[in-house]
Amino acid sequence: MRAAAAFAVCAGLVTAPQGALGQTITLSGSAVGSTPTTLGYNSGHFTPGSNTASWWKYSGVNGSRIFSSPSYMTPGSSTYFRSESTLSLSATTQAQFVTQRDALRASGTATTFVRWDRILPLYTTGTTDGSNSIQLKTAEDSMKSLGVKPLIVMTRSPGSYAWPASPSANAAGDWQDRWLAWQQWYSQAFIHAQYNDVETYQFFNEP
Repeated sequence: MRAAAAFAVCAGLVTAPQGALGQTITLSGSAVGSTPTTLGYNSGHFTPGSNTASWWKYSGVNGSRIFSSPSYMTPGSSTYFRSESTLSLSATTQAQFVTQRDALRASGTATTFVRWDRILPLYTTGTTDGSNSIQLKTAEDSMKSLGVKPLIVMTRSPGSYAWPASPSANAAGDWQDRWLAWQQWYSQAFIHAQYNDVETYQFFNEP
């Protein structure tokens, strides 16, 4: 009996007059928004010899998020930034921060501040740790060839690195913490841009 009743309801839905279900749509010549120019998803595993690039080609998206954290690219910061072991290069005031920031940017690929020779292998041939195994240059080379625009996520967790308690904190240690953070983010952006023209970056995942 229940089956018969269910069939009757379904039949009623199917045979309802089409006019009762129709809606009037009025087109407007005014734009109310625009479709995002970049659509994509997280990169996931991406290593040499895998078929990941084929999947990206098949999916047809034009954007990706690639996780490249400072804890991977610049672990043990004292061996990656000379300012961590040389007091004359360590910023302890805002004025020193600005002066050394400008000097680092002007130094290009010189190793006055940053040990590029230690960071570069992690980008070119190393494999990231964490949830996904990614060889960064391999992933970005493939993305570039497919016309996929990467967003580099450079999460620097306060749980792993010291950070000033407030924006107005002005002690020497606060400026040293800011200086290390800036060097880490800058060196990452420099490498990604230098080798694959990456333009977009995110400081934290899901801030």
